Amino acid sequence: VLFLDDKPYLPIEQREITEWDSSCCLLALQDGTIVKIPESKLILPSVTIKGMVTILRSQKVKVEERPFTFGELLDRVKKNELVAVASVGTAGILNRAEKLVLVDNSLKIIAQHIPVKTHPLYDRLKEVRDYYWDVYRGKAEPLPGLKVFRYEIG
Repeated sequence: VLFLDDKPYLPIEQREITEWDSSCCLLALQDGTIVKIPESKLILPSVTIKGMVTILRSQKVKVEERPFTFGELLDRVKKNELVAVASVGTAGILNRAEKLVLVDNSLKIIAQHIPVKTHPLYDRLKEVRDYYWDVYRGKAEPLPGLKVFRYEIG
């Protein structure tokens, strides 16, 4: 489920995507760009997505932090410009959607997206998640700007 902004009076194409399944959202595009939805009053700050974006940028992946409307998503899906949509959540979760079904206000299917698994960004997202986990488990050094806090219970 993609969550949209708090402006239901606007046409659905003009509404901004805020989150995906209550997690932060990254959109990978055919031109090699990753779009991160900016934090707002509707989006809680996320340490995880900040870490993922830091890793992506360290690997010279272009990351744009900007609003992304449902209309832009629909247009990019129809033009085959979307590689993947990833949900980024607590504890280093980064899940790439296997299928994205876009519906209109009457719940009629207007487009569908299957990830482009042959595009380099598709695998890059998995590699970034794996590196994030390696840092978390102490198997890799954190990049400059990333802080790791470890707590022991007991």
